[in-house]
Amino acid sequence: MILVLEFVHLVGVPLLVSVQAELCIAAAALRRGVASDSRCAVLVRWVFTFVSLTIAVCGGIDAAAIVGATAKTGLNRDETFGVCTWSPANLTAATAMGEKTSGVSMLLGVQAFAFAALLAGVCITRQVRMHFYLLLAFAGLVGQALGPLSKPYFFFASNFFEVVSFGAMVLADFRLFEPPGSTLRAPLNADPSAEK
Repeated sequence: MILVLEFVHLVGVPLLVSVQAELCIAAAALRRGVASDSRCAVLVRWVFTFVSLTIAVCGGIDAAAIVGATAKTGLNRDETFGVCTWSPANLTAATAMGEKTSGVSMLLGVQAFAFAALLAGVCITRQVRMHFYLLLAFAGLVGQALGPLSKPYFFFASNFFEVVSFGAMVLADFRLFEPPGSTLRAPLNADPSAEK
């Protein structure tokens, strides 16, 4: 199970970068009142998909290296606040054992997701005035960025703030992809300057 979590963080989270583009595309289409994608939307989709897949492949290579190193050393036992935790070998140990790695930071996928979510929040707020996504994406980014400040904070808050960001995506999905007439649908405003 612990090794599965490494794959989720290193492969799954980077794949959510492309979801951010889809949320932006949906917000723009909702504002325009059309169901088809513009040429710009198609380009954005392909760029975000390429970036997302590239980071996920690098993460997959690193996750495989971590699994290989952990197979040799076993899991590392630690205790935090009286809670026994088990963790796999780290990437530095995997490299030292001769495992092939991608050479990029293990945090690249999480950072790319957090910044893409923040960018999507700005886009969604501009397009359909749905402010909660921007606020939750910002909270997730700041909450995760503060992790290295202290081990106790990181122990409790790191995964919590990932869930905040993931929850924001679910809420945005409900608001942006609901059928017309639904009470969850984002309010449309063709002229954002008229709202003052």
